Amino acid sequence: MLKRNKKLISKILVLSMCVSMEATTQVSAAANETGGNKTVEVWNNKSVNAVIKNSGFQFDTATGMIIKYVGSDSDVIIPSTIDGVSVTSIGNSAFKNCTSLTSVKIPDTVISIGLGAFESCTSLTSITIPEGVATIENNSFAGCSNLKEVNLPDTITEIKDAAFEECDKLQNITIPNGVKSIGDVAFMDSGLRNITIPGSVSSIGEGAFFQCIGLLKATISSGVTQIGKSAFANCTQLSEINIPGTVSSIGAQAFSNCGLRGVIISEGVKTIGDDAFSECTILKIVNIPDSIVTLGDNIFYKCEHPKFYVKSEATKNLLHNSSNRIWESIIYIVSNSDYEFDKDTGTITKYNGNQVDVEVPSEIDGVKVKSVGDNAFAYCMNLKSVKLDDGITDIGPYAFEGCMNLTNIDVPESVNSIGGWAFYNCNSLTSIKIPDGVVSLSKNTFYCCTSLTSIIIPKSMKSIEFSTFFKCDNATYYVPNNAVRQLLINSGLSEHDTKIQVDGRTLNELDFKFDATNQKIVGYNILRDDMNIPSEINGIKVKSIGDNAFAECSTMKSTEIPDGVTSIGIKAFCNCYDLEGITIPESVTSIGGGAFLMCDNLKSITLPSNLTSIEPSTFVGCDKLTSINLPKNLKSIGNGAFAECNSLDNITIPEGTKSIDKFAFDNCTLLKSVFIPNSVTYIGENAFDGCNDAIFYVNSGEQKQRLIDSGVNGSKIVVANQPQKLQVTNISLSLNNLDCVIGDKKTLTETVTPSGATDQTVTWSSSNNNVVAVDQNGNINAVGAGSATITCTANDGSGISATCAVTVIGQSSTGSTGGNSGIGNTGGTGNTGGNGSSGNTGGTGNTGGNSSSGNTGSTGNTGGNSGIINLTNVKVAGITIGGNSSIGAKGGTLILTPNITPSNATNKNVTWTSNNPSVATVNAQGVVTAIANGTAAIIATATDGSGITVNTLITVTGQTASSTGSDSILESVSISGTEEVSHRLKANVRYTGTEPSLDYKWQRADTRDGEYTDISGADEKEYRLKSSDRNKYIKVIVTATINGTNYTVNDTAGKIDRNTSNDDNNSDSSNNSTNNDNNNNIVVLRPTTTTNYSPSGTIYNATTSSGFSPSVSRAFTNPSGHPVSGWIKVNNNWYYINSNGMPKVGWINDNGKWYYLDQTGVMISNSSIDGYWLGADGAMV
Repeated sequence: MLKRNKKLISKILVLSMCVSMEATTQVSAAANETGGNKTVEVWNNKSVNAVIKNSGFQFDTATGMIIKYVGSDSDVIIPSTIDGVSVTSIGNSAFKNCTSLTSVKIPDTVISIGLGAFESCTSLTSITIPEGVATIENNSFAGCSNLKEVNLPDTITEIKDAAFEECDKLQNITIPNGVKSIGDVAFMDSGLRNITIPGSVSSIGEGAFFQCIGLLKATISSGVTQIGKSAFANCTQLSEINIPGTVSSIGAQAFSNCGLRGVIISEGVKTIGDDAFSECTILKIVNIPDSIVTLGDNIFYKCEHPKFYVKSEATKNLLHNSSNRIWESIIYIVSNSDYEFDKDTGTITKYNGNQVDVEVPSEIDGVKVKSVGDNAFAYCMNLKSVKLDDGITDIGPYAFEGCMNLTNIDVPESVNSIGGWAFYNCNSLTSIKIPDGVVSLSKNTFYCCTSLTSIIIPKSMKSIEFSTFFKCDNATYYVPNNAVRQLLINSGLSEHDTKIQVDGRTLNELDFKFDATNQKIVGYNILRDDMNIPSEINGIKVKSIGDNAFAECSTMKSTEIPDGVTSIGIKAFCNCYDLEGITIPESVTSIGGGAFLMCDNLKSITLPSNLTSIEPSTFVGCDKLTSINLPKNLKSIGNGAFAECNSLDNITIPEGTKSIDKFAFDNCTLLKSVFIPNSVTYIGENAFDGCNDAIFYVNSGEQKQRLIDSGVNGSKIVVANQPQKLQVTNISLSLNNLDCVIGDKKTLTETVTPSGATDQTVTWSSSNNNVVAVDQNGNINAVGAGSATITCTANDGSGISATCAVTVIGQSSTGSTGGNSGIGNTGGTGNTGGNGSSGNTGGTGNTGGNSSSGNTGSTGNTGGNSGIINLTNVKVAGITIGGNSSIGAKGGTLILTPNITPSNATNKNVTWTSNNPSVATVNAQGVVTAIANGTAAIIATATDGSGITVNTLITVTGQTASSTGSDSILESVSISGTEEVSHRLKANVRYTGTEPSLDYKWQRADTRDGEYTDISGADEKEYRLKSSDRNKYIKVIVTATINGTNYTVNDTAGKIDRNTSNDDNNSDSSNNSTNNDNNNNIVVLRPTTTTNYSPSGTIYNATTSSGFSPSVSRAFTNPSGHPVSGWIKVNNNWYYINSNGMPKVGWINDNGKWYYLDQTGVMISNSSIDGYWLGADGAMV
């Protein structure tokens, strides 16, 4: 599927697909008049033009505003002008609820985008905001559930409330340095994985990142001053946070119910609000600065046994005297040393320094350092590199846990033990070499080290526990033999999804789907950034890339096609949006139509010289393609071949080219010069349409006429001999030979001769990207052991190039006796030739391996005997497990199948077992049954005595507790909580006897007695109200399973709308007035500004029968009996009510303003309290 529908699609055939244009869009109007191509209607008493037929826009020519999009296209390009008037703004709700809209291109003329402009465009996938736009308004993209990519310009200064709320697929967004504020619930319920708040932001709004359950990392830069209430609450995967000293206050519930394990609060923070870190149940370490003045209530509620690090008695006493009851776990640190040290054992128990680069000393106070203890460096956020002394033998559990900026650690060969979780979440660590002598790795040792690219494991390794390397998805593992490789597979790594090099040999052949008969790659099994194609798969040469083989491979950034491949199929790399570079060998003679269609990020490509035609639509929409060197043997350029390549600036058609088909370079808007030789005899209609700034150079009047006939303006054509080009004659490199170790980064520089060559640009390539990679600036990265050649080639067609030979070693070059060569080992013994079968001749013995470290290579063995051999007992050599990896249905099942190699194994039976039957069980046939939420490893073991065993990880969700006994009786359910958007409703279930098994389902309806529909994903005890719940009634249905029978109860909350009655059973009409002083039953949220309306407008009807009373001894409830919270007004008095419906007294701070409530809970105004004057609205002046 095309990523977006571009202008050319209405003009050309793309691979035999025709796009038809619909008839003129009619814009209905109360009054309209027709003239020419325009339909004019009255819109808000202004002249509004639909302008050009089929445009689909309602447009205000007086203001330049698009008021409404009334078209039906999925891909929309907004013009920069309509009827000669510049488009400068997109009005409020202009595209709201355009559910079929998938992409939109906004012109640079637009400087304003209105409220809710693209709200609930549920199919929209990407958008770029043009330079000049300063504000992302309220709800601009709220509910765009498929929005994946947003590009914000540097001109943005404000992101307002709910701007990106419920953008489920939005995983990354760059907030420009210049944004000053992030509004309330701006990114609530979005799919963000990482976020960096720049220092220009002064405040993070309430609930700004609430319930971003996929958020793994949040960086708050120095400069941010306020973190709002619930800003990061319910970010359950957020494991660390470092709060800079510029932050003066941390709002209530700011990080409540997060997955935090470590919190660093920097010196300068003064206030921590109520429940700020409550229910962070796995929180282990908290640093409290001396600057803290105010601690709220229940800050660390339900945080089980964290350690609190303070630096002074005063801060310690502040914690002691607070209401948080955490004094028993405070660690009081005042030390002149960077280390806390146990002299009896030689163990560093704690590092207290703040250095970036640390060299651990060999001795402390005259005692030799032998080990790094548990948690010793945990959550040292400044730490970037560590060098351990050669005498250290042990690294304890959790030793470097949460060191998020640690990029490098030098582990000496003396270390023989590394504890579990030792490097957990060190997500900047790039490589690790485990010393020879370590025999086992414990559970989760390198869990979530997401930046690891190189892991070297020694031959001493005997045991690797389950999930040791879980979430190290970018790593390549270097192992000495298949036995260690099998340990990795048994630890939970996928045999298909993991890069493992055994003694220098890679397993990346498993990445691809391969048609061995036709020697063709037809697809891929694994998504990688670097999808280098092997020259052979299972010993068979790869000769072609099939049609659609890598189509929509969205994560691929680069690929290298090996020499020997002769053809690339139709749409082979179509819609590979992130593909930046590709190496195509000289062996390729044909590239299919649309092969690189919509490869948006493809910047440059060198086509093989034997290519004679560029097929239709081959490079359509390659927006970033800045240059293309057409092959010297080119004969034809097809229909739309380079259409919409908006970055191309120069094209030279090679001598010998015969034809340029229609639309070939359509809309290449930046094209400046085009050179066309006399050999071209056909130029199709509109071949250069939209290339308005291009100058065309030809050698004859006849060629000029061809261009004019194709649609080119004659004034843009220059008839003259083409300028003489000065070609490159030599390239020299700064290095011709280079030795590296894995992880090294070097730079090669080129010198082009002559210095005045017309085109001095070059292309860099590597003969093996698995050994060394190179970018187009000559920067190289050693990624794997082996040898490769870096080639620098002139782009001017001269064929001049230069090379640098690179050798990369993965570990010490001292070899051990025997074994295959690779990773520095001595050359091994050649294998015995295979015995003949069915009368075939025996195979030839392989040659002995080459020697290293000065030893002589061993001699190859003799070929086997010919003859008929009956294989009576062929052992299993390997097992892979096929099937799904998750169960989401309650009590659901899935089937696993064992795939046995070799295929002629005598006994292919396996036994199935589960390592966690409390989560999932498996029967003898491989049927897995879900029992409870969690993970379980399902293990398959060969029964033929070979000892082969593998496992696969199964994730179980959606399960509930088991049914209860006959002594349970379900009585009722009632809803509590504040009936306002962004607040939570809670289902309070009453029962007698033992607690039954309960299922929850939340529903919504337009009216109290209307038809209720299920709310997607709302199946927990609590439900947080979203903007989509406005004007709705909310119901909860609770089901209990008792002795196999289901029983249900339900309750309904009031209407969720701040502008209407909260519990109006008879009417949905609005009642915005708050001035009825004689009506003692009205309860209203208090306004923060001096108006007659509250900011939310919510009105509660509190009747006498509900027990309402403005007394601190009674709870405030609405007619449904639910507690009311927040500001309320009764009998012309204002109260501030907590979540239990009880009024607060004394001084309170709300939204940055101070108010005073007397002993009955009434807010005081126009008075002086404690020397402070309270204004008419109650706020301190």
